[in-house]
Order: sequence, then C-alpha cells, then structure tokens
Amino acid sequence: MSAIAKYTSTKSWYKHGDNGPIEYTFFGFRTDVEIAGWLLKTFKEAMDTSYMVYFATYTGNLHWKTIRKAFTDGMSDRLNARLHQLTEKRSQPPVVEAETEMDAPKSYELMVLKERNVKKAFEGLKLRIRHSYRSNSNDDSAEAYLAGAEAGDLVALNAGELQ
Repeated sequence: MSAIAKYTSTKSWYKHGDNGPIEYTFFGFRTDVEIAGWLLKTFKEAMDTSYMVYFATYTGNLHWKTIRKAFTDGMSDRLNARLHQLTEKRSQPPVVEAETEMDAPKSYELMVLKERNVKKAFEGLKLRIRHSYRSNSNDDSAEAYLAGAEAGDLVALNAGELQ
C-alpha cells in the first residue's frame, strides 16, 4: 500500500475489522484515489491468480500457508520495486539543456503542489496511525519467493480501465 500511495501521491492506511475484512483507505485527490484503488485491486487479483497457478504445480512438502506467504511476499516486493522505479522516474524533472530548474515544466510544479495539499489536508484529519512492518521469515520457501518475484514482473502496470 505504501508504494501505491507514494506512486499516486496519496496517503494510505488500513484497519482490521472485528472478525471481518481488512478495510483499506487511500486519501487524496479523487482521480489519484481511483488509480490507487485500481492498482490495489489489480495487484491483489494478480497475486491470487498467480499463486493458484504456482501452487497447482508445487511438488514440495511445505504447508500451503508457508508457500502462499513466501510467494506473495516475493511478488509484493517485486511490484513495490517496480512502483518505486516508476515513482523515481516521474519525480525527476525532465533534463533539457536549454532550461534551468526555474524553467521546469509546469507539470512538475503541479506534482509538488499536489503533494503539499494532500499532506496538509491529511494532517487536518488528526488520525492516529501506527506503522507496521512485515518481518522476513527464514524458511525453506525461497523457491516460492523467487517464483512470486518473477510473477511480479508479469503484471501490467499500464493497462486497465477506471470505473
């Protein structure tokens, strides 16, 4: 979620429901939130589908939960890395020899302004958000992790339709 939020210039958080589903939230401009939601849905569906294909051919002895966690961790890490690359590429103002930084294209200035406005509005919500981090497990599921990372390369980040 954090890589999606950074890529879409939104803020994100999730809340565990009482014996119910986890509730995911993105905060920002409407279009950015729609793109973030689309990416989250696309990634979840891709992870579920790719895992089922992988597990159907799995011949090892590890429990399915161990394999699923390793596979989805690998895929998630790869998708995060791809989004970080796109974010870095986008955040760099174009290099044009005839222009100085003061002459940077207006779209770059708009990105900075948008991020500032989202940050200010988010701070106005006065939410108490805790950060959580995934622990790396050392088990014999490295093969599943690598298969997940390879599957993460196959997810199209430029296709789809927003509803």
